[in-house]
Amino acid sequence: MLFRSERTAAHIHSLTGGLPQHVQFCGKRLAKLALQQPDGQISSRMAEDLRNDEVTRQYLSGPLKELDTTVRGVAIHLLQQEQRLFPATTIQAACEASGVKGVTPERATEIGDTLVILNFLAWEKGQYRVANQVLCDHVLERRSVG
Repeated sequence: MLFRSERTAAHIHSLTGGLPQHVQFCGKRLAKLALQQPDGQISSRMAEDLRNDEVTRQYLSGPLKELDTTVRGVAIHLLQQEQRLFPATTIQAACEASGVKGVTPERATEIGDTLVILNFLAWEKGQYRVANQVLCDHVLERRSVG
């Protein structure tokens, strides 16, 4: 067994959002840690350490930093919404809330699809979701500081 518990696997899935490039990045780092353990297994503690690792956080939160100012405002609004899965109309509302006026449903879909390509959002069950938990944590950290 690679993971000490199903909870550990779920924690890693949340961290990576299940996106192949994120799984590969985190998997490589976790494999190195596991090789240092007598049983060679990945523990919840290792997954938590990875989540708090600065290199990992930089990699997984990178899409937010790479967005232009206007789209970053929309992205921040999307991170603050409560729904795990959301339609393009939520993106349209996030545009309005961040000061981008007159966005049509079609344009909201284009923005959502662009955010998927940039690894900020992912598709799931015909809707959008935030690509990984580190992006959500970014907003929670900002709320606790501000």
